[in-house]
Amino acid sequence: MNEYLRIICCCGYGLGSSIILSLNIGNYIKNHNLKNISVSHSSVSEVNKKSADIVVVGLDVYPLFKDFNKVVVIKDIISYEELDSKLTLALNNKEEKYLIK
Repeated sequence: MNEYLRIICCCGYGLGSSIILSLNIGNYIKNHNLKNISVSHSSVSEVNKKSADIVVVGLDVYPLFKDFNKVVVIKDIISYEELDSKLTLALNNKEEKYLIK
């Protein structure tokens, strides 16, 4: 991966599931020895389309992000396996817009 990629995890208040998701993504980045990727977390009210390249959210707040370009929806936020498979799909996807649900 040559370019810098920003991933943001969002939940209602930016303090619960978004932190869990961001920690799991940090582990994913480490486990896959990836470079040039940053991950952060935020509340849904603080995010806009320019906040990040990929938005990772739980199923509960997904409807708020339907018009974003690159969205990964995680059904079980504590499942590293689900995150691993969906994030791998996202990082390998070259489309300008996608939804991985």
